[in-house]
Amino acid sequence: MATRGTKERKHRASATSLPPGPADIIEACQRWFADRGWKPFPFQEEVWRAFAAGTSGVLHAPTGTGKTLAAWLGAIARSQAVDAAEGTPRSGLRTVWVTPLRALAADTVRALEEPLAKPQPVAHGWSVGVRTGDTSAADRRRLREHWPSALVTTPESLSILLSLDDAHDVFAGLDTVIVDEWHELLSTKRGGRPLSRAGSRSRR
Repeated sequence: MATRGTKERKHRASATSLPPGPADIIEACQRWFADRGWKPFPFQEEVWRAFAAGTSGVLHAPTGTGKTLAAWLGAIARSQAVDAAEGTPRSGLRTVWVTPLRALAADTVRALEEPLAKPQPVAHGWSVGVRTGDTSAADRRRLREHWPSALVTTPESLSILLSLDDAHDVFAGLDTVIVDEWHELLSTKRGGRPLSRAGSRSRR
């Protein structure tokens, strides 16, 4: 799993270096885990803090150890950090989650929505949408009318979105690009161009 934040750092981000916004969301993540009788793995908390600090990187961990929650809650922490720095929350698309297979998109959406469910979501006002080759014309129109906070998509659909006339506006508030199952795209040409273009949108 590869991630693109707003800047790159070679050192680890410490908890004490975080401004109030992302520190609060990381505490909310920890509470969300505790409410379920879980305890975050150290790598998950490290990823959250790294995201909040704007670090890009590759996350490699065994299957079933919580990579999705590490990356997803980290992306929310990153946006909280941006909002805290700017003094006001942005609206619109903040995170793009790229999956190599559209068959995985629905499961990914469910996984991302779980921490946002009431009564105690880790962050308020966040929504998740999907755009793949299976998305109906009606759903595509609804997306254009109201973009979610996070969009799950494929390289092919991302390429289409980046070619829209208003792509600059659509991606103007993008903080994070997450590429799931990165190894599936390394040996192909499917993701290179759209992922490079999407990554450039998240650099500030």
